Amino acid sequence: MITKRKNRYTNHLKCFYEETDVKKLAYNDVNIADAVVALGKFEGLHKGHMLLINKVLQLSHEAGKQSVVFSIDMPGTKRIYTIPERDRLLEELGIDWNVTCEFTKKFAAMKPETFVKDVLVERLHPEYVVVGNDFRFGKNRQGDVTMLQEYGTRYGFEVLAFEKLREQGTIISSSYIREQIEQGAVDVVREYMGRPYSISGIVQYGKQLGATIGFPTANLIQTEEKLLVPNGVYETRVTVNNQHYRGVTNVGDNPTVDADHKIKVETNILDFNENLYGTCLKIEFLRQIRKEIKFDSIEALKNQIKSDILEVAPVAQWIEQWPPEPCAEVRFLSGAFLYIVVRRRTYE
Repeated sequence: MITKRKNRYTNHLKCFYEETDVKKLAYNDVNIADAVVALGKFEGLHKGHMLLINKVLQLSHEAGKQSVVFSIDMPGTKRIYTIPERDRLLEELGIDWNVTCEFTKKFAAMKPETFVKDVLVERLHPEYVVVGNDFRFGKNRQGDVTMLQEYGTRYGFEVLAFEKLREQGTIISSSYIREQIEQGAVDVVREYMGRPYSISGIVQYGKQLGATIGFPTANLIQTEEKLLVPNGVYETRVTVNNQHYRGVTNVGDNPTVDADHKIKVETNILDFNENLYGTCLKIEFLRQIRKEIKFDSIEALKNQIKSDILEVAPVAQWIEQWPPEPCAEVRFLSGAFLYIVVRRRTYE
């Protein structure tokens, strides 16, 4: 099944779940002519991925072709970007078609030439295909770049393969970035991704424990598929209604004041005093201030929060401006067969 979603991107932060104009098409209806296609997993959309995507954008603009990112989605793993977050970022980059193919049993069993002929050639009609030099495809990963180039000669498209990028001697990869997120090294993640690790969500009613001790927080709805940083306190940048604020974000279960042991993401937004319930927020993580700990008293907790805020408040080393990204309602694409999600970028 294919989902075709009309682009409603504006310059304002907008909730993903508000976008309801969705058309569902049969798989055989997909037909993208004269495309420049990037193939890969594109989980982290890091600097290595951006090398491929920028090449696709360059070639498509020069040749007057449509730009396509074909992402192979591996379900069941925690995501650096949820699918809606990734969709929106690709949309902001200017990609015309964003195709997400779920790695189902049927897709995994597909022979290399079947993938090239039935999916790549018949549905996308590429003139160029851009991949990393370690790209593999087809049943048991039988297909490699050399095989793809041979098929390109046979079916009439050119293959461009890029070496993996390195940062300070380390290969930039989604797996390495995932490890850094799990360790709370968000400053390292920013260097490798080219943008901060972030989460987006809707502010929900919590127990309002922060307000009772003088530090009100915005609590985000949690998403099961999102890869979270470890419990701790972080310096963050908060986007509210297209405006940016400094923040102190606690990820954890609040051991000093709460006993439900549920992981929460709670942000004290500095120099901000508005009702945010039901509002979309984007939280970008800049650095870890400290680990989450249990204090002996509420007074000790309050003193530490004051110290955390004082550590963040003088710091104004904000990252470069990025287009606002809408909050994402997490959705899993599931099924036993081959599913492809296509989102067409339109111009209004």
